[in-house]
Amino acid sequence: MQMPVMDGLTCTAEIRKLEAARSKEGDEEKPVRMPVIAVTANVRQEQIDSAIAAGADRVVQKPFKASELVELMRDLIVRNKE
Repeated sequence: MQMPVMDGLTCTAEIRKLEAARSKEGDEEKPVRMPVIAVTANVRQEQIDSAIAAGADRVVQKPFKASELVELMRDLIVRNKE
């Protein structure tokens, strides 16, 4: 995952660190977990493992259908509300 300022793996790890810190502070009744979907053309197992280790919930390979991505987002949002 590549982005202009920081790569997606670093960004995902930072998001998870912020969530963990917020949870420890007790700011929320139920900690909120932001769904993270890694979208990549590189689907070697090591890339998938790196994304999951950084905190991604799922890895989606390009090309993909928009409807598949929307369904995955819905599933993750519902799961996080439970």
